Parts: sequence; C-alpha cells; structure tokens
Amino acid sequence: MLHTLPALAGALKWGGIAFLLYLSARLALDDGTVSVEAAASPPGFVAGALMQWLNPKAWLAALSGISAYTSAASHGELTLFTALYAPICWLSLACWCYGGAFLGRQFGRAANLRRLNRTLAALLASSCAFLLFA
Repeated sequence: MLHTLPALAGALKWGGIAFLLYLSARLALDDGTVSVEAAASPPGFVAGALMQWLNPKAWLAALSGISAYTSAASHGELTLFTALYAPICWLSLACWCYGGAFLGRQFGRAANLRRLNRTLAALLASSCAFLLFA
C-alpha cells in the first residue's frame, strides 16, 4: 500500500510525530496526583491472569515465535515451544508486576511522579527529533 501511495508514508510519519508530541505534552503537564478511586480497588490476581488472554502483544509474540522456531507439521516442536515459552511469559509478567510495585513505592509522592513524568516526556519528545532526521 505504501508503494502505491507514497504520500501515505509521510502522512503516517507526521501523524505519528504529532501524536507522540501530544502524549509528551500531556505527560509533562500532568500534576502527578493519582485518583483515589482507581487506587482503592485494584484488580486481583485472577482478573490480571484472565486479562492476559486479551493481550494482543502476547498473542503476536507467541505467533511470531511459533512461526520462527517451529515447523507447521511438527506437534512435538509446538509442544516444546509452548513448554518453554509459557513459563518465560509468566516470569516476565511477574517481573513487570514486581517492577510496577517497586515504582509505585518510589513514586508514590506527587512531586516524585511529576519529576518522573517530565523526564519521560522529555525523552519521548526527543525521540521525535530522531524520527524527523531518520
């Protein structure tokens, strides 16, 4: 599609840059307060585990791994891949959970969260400069 409509590539590039700059501005202007209602009732373990079935990145990663490391005709390869991939995914998820809990403790104060948000906003905006010259 990009070969037939080369202007689409430019539109996607500029639209993406505009969106990233919008996100960085919103992040930089955030006051760092967290809604009490959202923090009062976080989802439990079971809800989080069930939500993983709706994670499109996880499905794409699994399908990419299956197509790269197994042959379509071998059920044994698929079984081995699944046996290796499933625990790796769960360990990765556990690392994200523990990392999120750690960051939640570190940036629990609004001033700390504002500082982090502004740093991340500056990094996001600077990535747009790379997109402009790439």
